Amino acid sequence: MGVYQWFSYNKEKNGISFRNAKFISVIPYLRGRDFSIQLLSTFKDGKEISLLRLSEPAFWTRKDHYIEISGLIEEDNDNPIYFAQIELDHGGIIRYDSEILIVMFPENESLKEITIEMLKSNGYFAAELLWEFCENRPEEFSIDYILGCEEKDITDEFERMLLRNEELKDYPF
Repeated sequence: MGVYQWFSYNKEKNGISFRNAKFISVIPYLRGRDFSIQLLSTFKDGKEISLLRLSEPAFWTRKDHYIEISGLIEEDNDNPIYFAQIELDHGGIIRYDSEILIVMFPENESLKEITIEMLKSNGYFAAELLWEFCENRPEEFSIDYILGCEEKDITDEFERMLLRNEELKDYPF
């Protein structure tokens, strides 16, 4: 799924974000949920091209989710997806925009388990500690400090992440 470089969790909005994400990272958040693909596009020859049938209205996938999910995976393999906007039932949304993934679930649904599983499968084995660290800090953090670390390996990595954010505040961008 790709090594993420930046992560944030916004408890108030029940949302997460990853930078340097591959589109395949969207898939775990669709599993078992009703969804509607609003926008889906790729780039070919320097042009953004819709992967949806523009003559048809968007529809909701309410059963046999695996058909639409497998179609997305195959499409991404054939034409790497550059942009996607997917509505989730009950008010959630997934937005993927050139390696930036934002997922917001309704407030009564947890992002924690899916996100931790995905982080661990990408080499962030101290994912539970990362979640706890980010839980009351809505800013985005560079998580390359904990790549490959088990919980027992964590020493000052979270302090270094905070320090990195402080250093970046001085940059004029």
